[in-house]
Amino acid sequence: MNDLPAEERDYTVFDNDIEGKRFDFQLLRRLFSWLKPYRARALLAVTCVLLAATATVLAPVIVTRVVIDGMLLPGEGMEAPDMGQTALVSWFADAASLDALLAACVIYGGWVLMAGMFAHLFRILLAGSVLSGLKDLRRDVFAHLERLPATFYDRVAVGRVMTRVTNDIET
Repeated sequence: MNDLPAEERDYTVFDNDIEGKRFDFQLLRRLFSWLKPYRARALLAVTCVLLAATATVLAPVIVTRVVIDGMLLPGEGMEAPDMGQTALVSWFADAASLDALLAACVIYGGWVLMAGMFAHLFRILLAGSVLSGLKDLRRDVFAHLERLPATFYDRVAVGRVMTRVTNDIET
């Protein structure tokens, strides 16, 4: 237990570390080292978010450029790029022996489904990577606290150490 009376313990031991500090990129680099083992999962998450964004952009193109400007009001719309969606709908309609409007609806549904699926995968992969990194960080901090000499805990209030560790990791 603590041999020092409560009035002699240092309750402000961590205050100098946080007062007036600006954002520290070196600290951020150290934190990313705990995510290194999960780098592949994080890169897969980035790939998923890029695919979701692409599908999210292409879905409205089917409605505006292909269906409205190309089928319902041909020649009356402003000339905006169709990003290859008109050719995709024509190819799919021919390949599947479908009406062009039905083919456009199927492709639109496919883009919406892909956007949702990749966005969901992104959330799962990124959350898994971050939570695994936090688990490793907690484990390493706990191991460090166990290695500290008993004299450290004689000088510093244990509650203050635990509060600081818990709040810093959760943040």
